[in-house]
Amino acid sequence: TGNFLNDYLNMQINEEKSYLANEFIEPDGKIVSKQELLKRFEDTFEIFSELNNTSFVVEKIDFELKTDPTEIEGMGYSEGGIKYDITLKDGRLFPIDGPFKIYYSRTFGFWEIYFFYLPGFNRHPSEKKT
Repeated sequence: TGNFLNDYLNMQINEEKSYLANEFIEPDGKIVSKQELLKRFEDTFEIFSELNNTSFVVEKIDFELKTDPTEIEGMGYSEGGIKYDITLKDGRLFPIDGPFKIYYSRTFGFWEIYFFYLPGFNRHPSEKKT
């Protein structure tokens, strides 16, 4: 959780990060590839000038390991709160403050993120401008 959130706040999420699964479920239920998600991070970071006043608190971590694993050995999640200020390249400032939730699956001894909700990155459809 900490690595992912710190990398996001430092705008350093890229294909070298081993905590990202090969497929992701978006908040609307759509499944996207790791490459599509990385492109979305790249596009997002392209419009950010910087992120300031960053902080997050992990309030809960829970997981369950299977006693008879097949391919997936376990599932888990973490949740908490995150705050930061986005400064866009055009100078506009957007304060972000809200809950995050990250879901993991464990395969071959490694935990990987397959779903997350992160304020300022995932936007609920009702928040999008038409």
